[in-house]
Amino acid sequence: MTKTVAVVGVGPGVGLSTARLFGSKGFRVGLIARNEAKLTGYVEQLRAEGIDAHAHPADIADHARLTAALAEIGEVDVLVFGPSVIDPAQLQFPTELTVESAQRELDVYVLGAIAAVRQVLPGMRERGEGTLLFSAGASAVEPVPMLANLGIAMSGLRNWVIGLNAELAPEGIHAGTLTVCVRVEKGAGEADPDAIAARHYAMYTDRDRAEEVIGDLGFIATAVKQLPARRT
Repeated sequence: MTKTVAVVGVGPGVGLSTARLFGSKGFRVGLIARNEAKLTGYVEQLRAEGIDAHAHPADIADHARLTAALAEIGEVDVLVFGPSVIDPAQLQFPTELTVESAQRELDVYVLGAIAAVRQVLPGMRERGEGTLLFSAGASAVEPVPMLANLGIAMSGLRNWVIGLNAELAPEGIHAGTLTVCVRVEKGAGEADPDAIAARHYAMYTDRDRAEEVIGDLGFIATAVKQLPARRT
């Protein structure tokens, strides 16, 4: 029986590479993103490669629409949740945070993830198997001052996913998070979108770890300490 992967927050980099890799392994692919025109283009690319792909437009921050999009896809065997909605103009230092700016990131990275899992998990539990994969940046682990609002959301997502795996593993369901500590760039070794997609697929096949780290967290920590003091 054909399995289905739902890629939430798909973009032209890691998301599309992940969809392509799972599709090349025989998965039916459901793509979710808010830009319908770009989503249609991704589907056309994948179908041209012989992959059974379908578009389901939804803004991740609109949790009702996200849930409906996943329902349209149907039975989901693998959920890949990896939104990329970073707007440099919206990044903030800790003292700049407001309830609204923090809520904006939480709505996408944490509450969006919770909404997605609540939609697909009942079917996985009924079947006694399934995989829930997520991705986040280095600020999920190492606080970066100028990424305060994003860091709050990503660290919350990481904490929740690791706990989710501990709870669901006895039921045959694996959850894992990919912490990406490199600048994603085509042709850049382990930072290449295809290489990162391969790490996602390995987490699906291996099912033996709740977290995979790409890059050097120690380097990130050292770099943060060397940042010049911020002038107010």
